[in-house]
Amino acid sequence: MSKNQTTINRRSFLSNVGVIGATGALGSGALLASCSRGGQDENRPTPLRQPGEYYIPDLPDKAMDGIPIKAAIIGCGSRGTGAAFNVLEAADGVSIVACADVLQEKIDNCRQRLKERRNIDIPDENCFSGFDGYKKAIELPEVNLVLITSPSVFHPEQLRHSVEHGKHSFCEKAACVDPAGYRVFMTAVRQAQATGLCIVPGTHCHYHRGYIESYRMIQEGYIGRIVSANLYFNQGHLTPVRRRPEWTDMDFMLRDIFNWKWLTGDHVLDQMIHRMDAFAWFSHSRPVKVVGMGARIRRVGGDIYVSFSSDV
Repeated sequence: MSKNQTTINRRSFLSNVGVIGATGALGSGALLASCSRGGQDENRPTPLRQPGEYYIPDLPDKAMDGIPIKAAIIGCGSRGTGAAFNVLEAADGVSIVACADVLQEKIDNCRQRLKERRNIDIPDENCFSGFDGYKKAIELPEVNLVLITSPSVFHPEQLRHSVEHGKHSFCEKAACVDPAGYRVFMTAVRQAQATGLCIVPGTHCHYHRGYIESYRMIQEGYIGRIVSANLYFNQGHLTPVRRRPEWTDMDFMLRDIFNWKWLTGDHVLDQMIHRMDAFAWFSHSRPVKVVGMGARIRRVGGDIYVSFSSDV
């Protein structure tokens, strides 16, 4: 039997075993599935797509001057407060004029940090607590940008309300935690598209210069067609909130959101979504099915898992 008959071609082998091992986040070497192209100059990559067939955004240090932006924060925890500073640094002519959170203490902490660091005062009459507080903040006539940074379970309804009132929106990941929320969210997205409103998601890899340059080089053919990847995301232990006797179950869970699946969708949606999003973006492919497993080890509270392993 000849050598050509017994040796498996590298490209055929890689194409037949292109399975994603998804356990968390996209490692720096995860996408290296380069394949040589016989008969061509080895030093000259063959583009996967031609310029104009894929999008490379410009990322200026600051956005162009335009109309004044007056933003409302929906969800005033650490991510909401961080998003407020992000948008203030992203352009001139931006102000935070309203905020809302289920918990008054979150509103108070956010306002204090904005005052200390940027000398920004949000008027008392523009601060709304309770489950319906987001509606009052969104409906303020001066607001033209809504920053949705609440727990993920609330995102679909809050985005829908923002779009229905004609406001541009930033919505943190994850879009939703269940199929019902997904349908509400996508209905709002289609309505925004039809009315010329912008929605920016919190999947941050698309706004990172390193990721964008890597994506461009991959589309230009520098490592060949992507056929598989290993995705990883490792982080430290999430310290559970110590419950106080006066708190109801809801009070407790809203202060301990990252340990409860119904609020954030567990670690897969809350963190691994970034790495799955990056792989889908780089490879121009989408999952068909997934088989996964997980475990709770030394978890003292909540109901989320500690570790995950998935084949997609």
